Amino acid sequence: MKLTTKNDINVFKLEGSILQDESEKLDLYFSELIESQENKIIVDMTDANHICSMVLGQMVFYKKKLNSNHGDIKLVIIDEDLLELFDITLLNRVFEIFSNLDEAVSAF
Repeated sequence: MKLTTKNDINVFKLEGSILQDESEKLDLYFSELIESQENKIIVDMTDANHICSMVLGQMVFYKKKLNSNHGDIKLVIIDEDLLELFDITLLNRVFEIFSNLDEAVSAF
């Protein structure tokens, strides 16, 4: 997991299988960003192929928190299985999902 910044937007790059042990690190990153009033976040999952339910729950929690502070989390997903997961769970109605990072950045 890597955290970078692009055009004042914080970008989390997730790779491979995102399992429960990654949730603590992700929780720490989200908490620090919200405390420092950073309210534009993109989670880039172009190199991810699996995400556990705990991490999905965290992302929903922090999206709600950011929305209440006029912020947002946008996702970049290209993996068909992940896209299907977001469709089945109806999380594609909660998150804006883009096919590349530039589109997600432009959406802000």
